Amino acid sequence: MKSFIENAFSGSWKNLQKEIKVGDIYFGAPGDKTKTVDRALKALSKLIQESHCSLKTYENIIRRGDLESPCIVVPKVPKSLSKGHFFDWNEQKLYPHYVACRLFRFPDMNDYHQLIPSYRSCKAPFNRKSNHVCINPFHYNSLRRPKLPPVKIPNRVANQEYHQPLKSGDRSNIDTSVQTLMDAMESDAYTHHDMIPNTTVYCDMTLDDRIRQLVDSYNYPGSDTTTETGSVFGSCQNDYTSNPGSQGYLSDDMDSEIHSPSSETVKSFDDDHINVPYTEPDAWCSIYYYERTLRVGSHFQGKSPSIVIDTMYLTKTESHMALGAFSNEMRSSEVKETRESIGRGIRLYYIADDIYVENLSHHSVFIQSPNCNMRNGWHPATVVKVPPGCHCNMFSYSRLASLLNEAAKVGYEAVYSLTRTCTIRLSFGKGWGNEYKRPTVASTPCWLEIHLHGALRWVDNVLSHMNSPEMRVSSFT
Repeated sequence: MKSFIENAFSGSWKNLQKEIKVGDIYFGAPGDKTKTVDRALKALSKLIQESHCSLKTYENIIRRGDLESPCIVVPKVPKSLSKGHFFDWNEQKLYPHYVACRLFRFPDMNDYHQLIPSYRSCKAPFNRKSNHVCINPFHYNSLRRPKLPPVKIPNRVANQEYHQPLKSGDRSNIDTSVQTLMDAMESDAYTHHDMIPNTTVYCDMTLDDRIRQLVDSYNYPGSDTTTETGSVFGSCQNDYTSNPGSQGYLSDDMDSEIHSPSSETVKSFDDDHINVPYTEPDAWCSIYYYERTLRVGSHFQGKSPSIVIDTMYLTKTESHMALGAFSNEMRSSEVKETRESIGRGIRLYYIADDIYVENLSHHSVFIQSPNCNMRNGWHPATVVKVPPGCHCNMFSYSRLASLLNEAAKVGYEAVYSLTRTCTIRLSFGKGWGNEYKRPTVASTPCWLEIHLHGALRWVDNVLSHMNSPEMRVSSFT
């Protein structure tokens, strides 16, 4: 007697195999990628048949690629889901619609958060509150990162001899945000306890709703236009008092992670400008974990657009930084207590040209992101409290592009001041600043430093085409 696989899948399953798109299809599973893809297809085919749908119909949908083809609806979380089942593969949940889109339409997509519904008549898009989901890949689009405008360095600035930086009183022609950042660095506001403002954010919608709102603000698919989102928190309410932040704990091995700038990054010249485009690095961030002033464990290279950071003891994957595996013999009782309170931790999202943090724990987290602060009109060193269940847009590459273009008109120091915006600090459970007894982030028990590779490299590439001081400074110094 023929096996279930042979009997049910024979013709259509083999035809579907031929329709799998060529690309870097990888589900986070160890071993042979070909076997992983075959296992994914078998699991999806079995799920279709168990849902009383026709595998032949699904084959025709995939082969024709019709955007108005019918829905194929299956359980969002299969009943057969158990340890070792493909849809719970390598410690991560793989939703059926995501697997289908990876196999047949978007092979290079590496996170289900990059999917957006595209067919208005779809009966069961993944973002609808339902126990079922449509797995027709042509009812979805992939959320593509908008093309950022290049930084235009005026030739008069690039070719002029280096001169002393402008005094604060001579900066009336500089963009307000750049001027504020330069003033903050000049006054060393990041290290003065009484100069660090604090604010709290409260969110009236989930991150999924915020992402859908973000999607609506872009033209998809394949648009070259960029849209900078207005309020980072939408209609979130803010409590603002006055509190700027911490010392610069840039890691020693940072310069080994980002390639040095070169003339190859300059794509075009014209009579008046040098154009420096943004280039996406292999890893979009590095994450360092600290306990007070001590860096603990190895740094994490962020390649997945969705990264969970918690105190689990699981093996590290591309989408999971498990702090539970980090040991420290000198760990104090306060640090131990704080680590226990981290719980489910946080999730970082890199979506379109925005970077979000979502607080999954039962305790607040505190972030210091100059990019976020300047977009909201706050002091660059403000420390933001993100309560449980809330989220925060920590960084916008569109905003960085705007700031870089303004700074490039002024000179080297203005551009260099933006290196401060390319590092984000986040503390678990304990805040710092003038509302707290802790003066800097290094006074908190457990905290992270997140280096944004693409942002740092972009700033460095712009700096490399401008005349600098005799002792050259860059984002690595």
